[in-house]
Amino acid sequence: MVFGLVSCATATISEEEMKRQFGNMMDKKIGQTEAEIVRSWGVPANQYLASDRNFLTYFFGNNRCKITLELKNNKVVTYRGLGINYCMTYK
Repeated sequence: MVFGLVSCATATISEEEMKRQFGNMMDKKIGQTEAEIVRSWGVPANQYLASDRNFLTYFFGNNRCKITLELKNNKVVTYRGLGINYCMTYK
């Protein structure tokens, strides 16, 4: 996994701005294949298959950031992040 840590000493940004930055970062994952995601982030912590959907869950920052990617036809179609303020330290 390749991540760059953002310094805790950086200026405080609003929750809205954090969500916007997280969305911009994650939007780049839309359309990527499962192999590309695993190459980038490693093996997921959890994987769940439901009909034609595959859900990959990753935890970062001592499990304070949870990101679930939803794949259809082996490509990321959407995502969900919990603990976005912690997720933003991992870009």
